[in-house]
Amino acid sequence: MYNPTAGQGRLGATLQTLAATLPIEPIPMRSLDDLLRQLSELTDLHDRIFVAGGDGTLHHILPAFVGRNCSLGLIPGGTGNDFAASLGIPTAADQAVRQLLDAQPRLVDVGEAGGTPFAGIAGLGIVADVLGYLERSSRRFRGRWVYPWAVLRTLLSFKPFKLSVSSPDGEFEGDAMLALAANAPLFGAGMRAAPMATLTDGQLQVVVMRPVSALRLLPLLSRVYRGEHLDDPSCYQFMTRQVHFQSRPKLQLYADGEAMPVWSVPGAAISVRARSLSVLA
Repeated sequence: MYNPTAGQGRLGATLQTLAATLPIEPIPMRSLDDLLRQLSELTDLHDRIFVAGGDGTLHHILPAFVGRNCSLGLIPGGTGNDFAASLGIPTAADQAVRQLLDAQPRLVDVGEAGGTPFAGIAGLGIVADVLGYLERSSRRFRGRWVYPWAVLRTLLSFKPFKLSVSSPDGEFEGDAMLALAANAPLFGAGMRAAPMATLTDGQLQVVVMRPVSALRLLPLLSRVYRGEHLDDPSCYQFMTRQVHFQSRPKLQLYADGEAMPVWSVPGAAISVRARSLSVLA
């Protein structure tokens, strides 16, 4: 299942070419609603379904797969593709399809906030400003570099917020730039924001970043890409199965690059659902 306009039609052309020699049946989806309607039927009829898309698409289709016997094969088709990268799926569609056809199902964890599942990382703070900037400029800028650029660009007008983090395994109280609860390690097209997070340990890695200047953030971003930032004094982290974020002012939670129906007032309760998603990788 794929978006026929993705990559100016190149993705669809690749899948149709592969279908001539491989046991796949590409099905074009004209909208997200169309995709969700089809999945509601197909997940009961098939034991594996391939969906082409990025982290945002994955976020919206998760409810169709979580807790079901049908295995998801994710073909990278977005800008970041961080969850696919965490699974070790190649970015090239033809390579991804061939790997997925030979792959065996494996159970991985998903995060959950307000009853809504998420695949990778849920967060508050500057992450929302960055995603808003990217959405406004998506037609002008492309490529992996746009994420660090968006962070630096939004930092100019960003104001830190008061954050309270509570969990059986860690607590934080004070000013912050962002707070993350990570089921997977990657964010923003390859930033290793939560390098200790894995998809099979039944835990979330919580990462809080205290306010830093633009001058300090630039070298810190390079360390984030390598996953070497957690020993910086601005960072606080711990592992847990559940965490509660509360802030002033009220902030919306984002996950997998998408806004969630969860806010930091009265509080965002985030947990992990261990081994609840069957994937091919």
